[in-house]
Amino acid sequence: MRALLEAVQARVSGERALRHLAFLTSFHRIQASPDYRRAAEQVAEWLRAWGLHVEWHEFPAREGLTFWHWPSFQCWWAEEGWLDLISPEHRRLADWEAVRLSLVPRSVSWEGEAELVHVPDGTRPEDYEGVDVAGKVVLTRAKLADVVREAAPRGAVAYVYYGMREVPPFGREPRDAVPYTSFWYWNPDVPRATAFAVSPRTGEWLAELCEQARRGEGNPPRVRGRVRARLYDGTLEVVSATIPGQSSEEVLVVSHLCHPTPFANDNTSGVAANLETARVLAELVREGALPPLKRTVRFLWMPEMTGTMAYLAAHQQGLSRLVCGLNLDMVGERQDVTGSVLLLEHPSEAAPGFTAHLVAAIRDAVYTTGTGHARQGAFPLARLAETPFNGGSDHYILSDPTVGTDTPMLIQWPDRFYHTTADTLDKVDPQSLANAAATAATFAAWAATAGRREAEWLAWGMQARWQQRFVREAQALRTAALEGDAGPIPPRARLAFLLDRHLAALDRLRRLAPDLDMSRWRRLARQFAASEMDAFPDESFRVEADGADLVPVRQVPGPVPLSALPEPYAGRWRALSQDEREANTLTTLALYWADGRRTVDEIATCVALETGRAEPELIRQYFELLAEAGKITLRRKG
Repeated sequence: MRALLEAVQARVSGERALRHLAFLTSFHRIQASPDYRRAAEQVAEWLRAWGLHVEWHEFPAREGLTFWHWPSFQCWWAEEGWLDLISPEHRRLADWEAVRLSLVPRSVSWEGEAELVHVPDGTRPEDYEGVDVAGKVVLTRAKLADVVREAAPRGAVAYVYYGMREVPPFGREPRDAVPYTSFWYWNPDVPRATAFAVSPRTGEWLAELCEQARRGEGNPPRVRGRVRARLYDGTLEVVSATIPGQSSEEVLVVSHLCHPTPFANDNTSGVAANLETARVLAELVREGALPPLKRTVRFLWMPEMTGTMAYLAAHQQGLSRLVCGLNLDMVGERQDVTGSVLLLEHPSEAAPGFTAHLVAAIRDAVYTTGTGHARQGAFPLARLAETPFNGGSDHYILSDPTVGTDTPMLIQWPDRFYHTTADTLDKVDPQSLANAAATAATFAAWAATAGRREAEWLAWGMQARWQQRFVREAQALRTAALEGDAGPIPPRARLAFLLDRHLAALDRLRRLAPDLDMSRWRRLARQFAASEMDAFPDESFRVEADGADLVPVRQVPGPVPLSALPEPYAGRWRALSQDEREANTLTTLALYWADGRRTVDEIATCVALETGRAEPELIRQYFELLAEAGKITLRRKG
């Protein structure tokens, strides 16, 4: 691994990656749009110039089609879009030509003049009691799709959005940037709408004008605007490039190409790092500086989620050839400016593997560049951390057990400029890009050349890292017990779960060396675990819910996007999920654990052991909802 890393680091250029990044930020890379296609064409042109074999994939962008569970949608583009405040003063609030994101993506054509009415939290019927929105433009900070669902039937003609997603610990900043939100017309029952986006500071000023009018201190503010836009059937594109190996097995490096302009870190940084990864590996292979590749390395640039689903669904027969992967998403941050930490996010414990351990070893070698004042000891000069599975990017599709591609993610998080027009080029660090590319290129080269010797080395590394984690968890459980805050999971059950998942991860190494005898490491792991577990009482643990004998059976690979369910199922999900992001992660994990044999209770138990959250009723209702929507079937055990 160190020899590969040295060869890669000698070629990687963060400045080159930054130049590619800067060029791509000029494209408004909305999924299934002309600018996304132009960006994809540029990526393909660079790759061909570097000698890679490039494949151009086109998938239908139209309503009524799904890629596994993921619905397609129409293409969109705008020719004009502006909104002016005309009373009590004149001010341009939004201008598509100046700030692309000031027109909410997938807005439809509209022209008119209307009163502006403030409905800050307009996602529920009670928010409209005593508020007349008929024929008016609604100013809101709430989730725009939910506001449209309530306000459109009440006659609202357009919307102005000033919400800002809260990113702990930074809150809702920056105050003067335009936030990113978008319409998704997954199905015909979603109302088509026109909306503009303004900064929180501008939105709060407009809200105060509305409030003054309500108090009788002036006339209600009025706006005038025009949008010329179209939705149409077309295509969405995925760029694939390969460096051939000796077998049909593949190692993946992926990065989503979509998102608005400028959005330098999200995710043009991942795109640029992936391009530099591909360039360097192609150069090293061409010059014979790497051992012969046993496996093909495939690089993918695609629309986030949709493109990954479309590509995998079109290549479903080849899923068994995908050995492992790495997702690069937001990897180029200036940490001192964005406040971020470079996170290595592991796949779910439902699909354990070796890849996160490999990436961690490479990452540590890349970033450990500092030394003590007497040159004793070494340490990273960047903020690094590891997290369990959270989802939210393309690794959540690839790591789904029905897809079976062991894929962690590298991401810089949190980012105080996330999903705003303040995500600009000055927030990107060329050294971060170089480090990400070096990590990804070394990972891909190692995984593509690894055999028995390399698998044995990684087995020892996995064992060492797991023992460290196991001891930390055991001590944390002891501390919690002493503080009277043990939680719902008995300590011995949690530790037994960690042992079981480690043994499963070790078995995954046979993808690299099918004849590797894992008995030595399995025996060591059991012996080590026993020495720690003996300190805790042997307690049984099982989560119980109604429908304990129901077995969810998945019919189609890949996760189910709950936000794309048609009504009334989407409405039932909104009512069921109090914290949507947390509920999405818990239910995604539940779907991962659904292997066609486990009951709902057993799945809820696995999710609790993985997350520490026992939510059997949420999980039961989730599976019942999926069954009614036709996404899975439920059968009785036995």
